[in-house]
Amino acid sequence: MNEITKKPRRKQFIIDKMFQYKYLLTWFGMAVLFGAVIAGIIAIGLSIFKDAIPMGWKETVFMVHIDVILIGVISVMFGVYLIWLSHRIAGPAFRLEKSVQRIVAGDYDFAIQLRKKDYLKHVADDLNELIAQLKARERLTKMFVSEVKYLIFVLNEQENLSPNIRDLMTKIDSYIVDILGEKDGVLAEVRVVEKA
Repeated sequence: MNEITKKPRRKQFIIDKMFQYKYLLTWFGMAVLFGAVIAGIIAIGLSIFKDAIPMGWKETVFMVHIDVILIGVISVMFGVYLIWLSHRIAGPAFRLEKSVQRIVAGDYDFAIQLRKKDYLKHVADDLNELIAQLKARERLTKMFVSEVKYLIFVLNEQENLSPNIRDLMTKIDSYIVDILGEKDGVLAEVRVVEKA
């Protein structure tokens, strides 16, 4: 399969440990607090209304233990669900972070692919549009700079140019060096050719 039709899949569920564990610990903290409050309410209710409860004290305590165990099981199941849910957030966030690093490095030859139901899909679509625009601008900039380089080269061959034109060519050449991040510009290349 080529890269465009390949369906992106993540093989790990724990992608951003800090984010996902924080999410999970928050849930478990809330579940423990909720369980403690429920157990406290039940214990207070049993102590206040123990005479009104038709079954014996041991059966009631057993029922409280069953409730606490049930709350624990539900909490674990919900924790697994939260890992799965956080995976749908952390995975796209991780991929977007890596993609932005590639964009900053000047790599525009990729597209960000997320699954249909992933969170942040709209951000990935916007970033894909940005990548396409940056790639087009980079291509146009390279074409423009190539034309300007050629113009400088041709003008430099002229012997009767005024000093103002030569100064302007030098400035343009230094701008080209800045834009392309090159060590030397066209005029330095021309001087090397002339010396040889």
